[in-house]
Amino acid sequence: MIPPETKEVEADQNNKHSVTSHPVTLLYNRVFFYKIMDYTLILFSIHPEELPVIQSGLGNIPITYFDGTGYSSYSKVVNAAIESAPTEVVILMSDKARPRPEHVYKTLELINQGYGFVGLHEFRFFGFKKQLFREIGLFDEGYVTGGYEDDDIKNRFIESDIAFYLTTECPAVWRNSHWNYDGSRPYFDSKWRYCYYPWTSKVQYIKRLKPEISYSQYDLGPGIPTKFLSHKKYSVACTDKVFPIMEATVVNTLDEFTTYVVSEDITDYYKIKKLVGADHHIEFFDCSDFVSFSQAINTCVANAHSDKIVIVFGSVLPTSNSIAEIKNDINRGIGIVARCEFKFFGVNREVFNRVGIFDERFRGYEYSVYDYVLRCISNNIALIITHADIARNTSRNKIENLVYNDYKHWEAKWAFTTDEKIVKLLPEHFHNYKFNSTNQNLVDCASHSYTNMHWFGSYFHKIISK
Repeated sequence: MIPPETKEVEADQNNKHSVTSHPVTLLYNRVFFYKIMDYTLILFSIHPEELPVIQSGLGNIPITYFDGTGYSSYSKVVNAAIESAPTEVVILMSDKARPRPEHVYKTLELINQGYGFVGLHEFRFFGFKKQLFREIGLFDEGYVTGGYEDDDIKNRFIESDIAFYLTTECPAVWRNSHWNYDGSRPYFDSKWRYCYYPWTSKVQYIKRLKPEISYSQYDLGPGIPTKFLSHKKYSVACTDKVFPIMEATVVNTLDEFTTYVVSEDITDYYKIKKLVGADHHIEFFDCSDFVSFSQAINTCVANAHSDKIVIVFGSVLPTSNSIAEIKNDINRGIGIVARCEFKFFGVNREVFNRVGIFDERFRGYEYSVYDYVLRCISNNIALIITHADIARNTSRNKIENLVYNDYKHWEAKWAFTTDEKIVKLLPEHFHNYKFNSTNQNLVDCASHSYTNMHWFGSYFHKIISK
């Protein structure tokens, strides 16, 4: 194909939001070029009545309607819409966008020039090649209530040095969002940390704290080699929301520990985060849907992005030093370190590989813990269990206070003989959890275990028969 004539438009040097002084070549006046270009224009929405309104502004340009009914977050509906497109080049829009043909043509031209992501009304009207998401991953579905997924993916563009073009030149209508942005903020904070220049709102570094999740259920087709323009040279942003991060550097600082605040109340997370400060990266784990203490612990360990985990229940108010002490003991090979019994403890995931999960046949806290301590001792796993003088919060979660008739299962599972032996009578009941093999070294129980609590100490030196 003979390339059409080009028209060079110099970037506005007076626009403080543009970080490029390089010419942007636009071909959107040459309509015939795009009539033969293979792309899919998709409207994702739960309002099909908006389709004819948007179609009227685009004339004969075809729109594919993607029904967003039933999708629980923005990320999920966008990922599904991307997968549904039969072409490599895709333009997506929400029902708030009111594009005209020139916006479609300009988007296609900028993609053709090498921009990885072109949003002519940020994330209400945007285009890309699927190869972008094969390289950096799809939209993060961890933002389960919607919101912050756009900030997340902009950080990933910067991290991968892929140029983006974000403006608000495409018209859009205002409508209240049905996503809950406050609910997604803790997840964003658990994944990214902004470090600002002194006395400014300008970001110097963006620290990555969690790796990306691979969503293998989506099939984007075979990879197509694509050379994207460099973010550092060519990215353009004309919105105040994007400007502070434009010249930031992304630093990968993945913590070898995952630290969860387990609570039903997100205010516990903010309270503990303020106490701990910037010394430790913490994440919120909502336990409101769990029916037992064991189930919550097992899910925490299964979902953690590292093999070493610290769990803080909302009823405890730890200090930075107390978390550091747990991490130090875990790093020297102790399997479980409990500083406020099991309301504030650290664990190496290798313990779960050797011992198994917490027994979910116990619903309450007390016997779940007693059972797991005995199993660790019988597998020669070192434990430190103390009741340290740590401030307590007035908040109490239901799973911390669950009192069920667990004693019957306890009696059926363990027998205590007159000659100071403990016999395990029932096998473990495993559930559908997956734990990667860590093969980490753990020190032995007899030489390294310690407790200042009589109940646990009475079991440390007994013989436990399986």
